[in-house]
Amino acid sequence: MALVLLNVADAVISQFIVQSGVGTEGNLLLSYWITRREFVLIKAGASALAAILLWDLSRRAPRPTLVITAVIVAFYIIIVFWNILVASRAV
Repeated sequence: MALVLLNVADAVISQFIVQSGVGTEGNLLLSYWITRREFVLIKAGASALAAILLWDLSRRAPRPTLVITAVIVAFYIIIVFWNILVASRAV
């Protein structure tokens, strides 16, 4: 659940940053979508799918999956905090 919420927060804040002209999207795959209304839904859906796959994998390999999930969540925490710092320049 944390992974999905962090991804949605990343999407919303990133979209604000790009639309306000303070920054650009660094991910080339997402740079096309970030200005579209569907962007947040796409990120939410992709992260929900990733969370489901991680949950399924955790039943077979709980310890490695926990480590992988923790690293991904930590990565997104850093991204969200970075985005908040960048977005604060737009306000």
